[in-house]
Amino acid sequence: MKQGLARKIVGFSLVMLAVATPAAVAQPSDPAQLKSMYDDAMKQLQAAQDRRNELSAENERLKAQVAQLEKEVIQQREDIRRSYILWSHYQAWSQFIEGQPSLLQRFRDFFVEGTPATLPATQAESIRAREGPPLLFDPQWPFSEIRATPASAPTTNTP
Repeated sequence: MKQGLARKIVGFSLVMLAVATPAAVAQPSDPAQLKSMYDDAMKQLQAAQDRRNELSAENERLKAQVAQLEKEVIQQREDIRRSYILWSHYQAWSQFIEGQPSLLQRFRDFFVEGTPATLPATQAESIRAREGPPLLFDPQWPFSEIRATPASAPTTNTP
């Protein structure tokens, strides 16, 4: 058995030697030919590096584009969420106001026609005199509250 294995190893070695010898002999020994092969290999290597750099730059550009698209998707989702919330509030308001006919009429009188029927005549005239819809907030708010408080309001002194 050992002799059979030794024969196989020797036979394999001879076959490898026979195959490798012509390849070693086929190597060009001319320096000009070696130089041209070296230059070709360098050109191929430079072209491969240039292509790698181009792909890297394109990859960075695409990553930036993906990040921008992700931001847009997040913004659109937020817009959709807000739209749904506003729509659902409007639907709830519509159902509520339709269930209250007297309140619906007062609402229409106030916002659609511009003058509430339940206000005294002086307030109704002031609403008619203004341009645009009635204000639902106080534009002078923080200052109107300060003016409304009396100057001689009692203050509490804590020791």
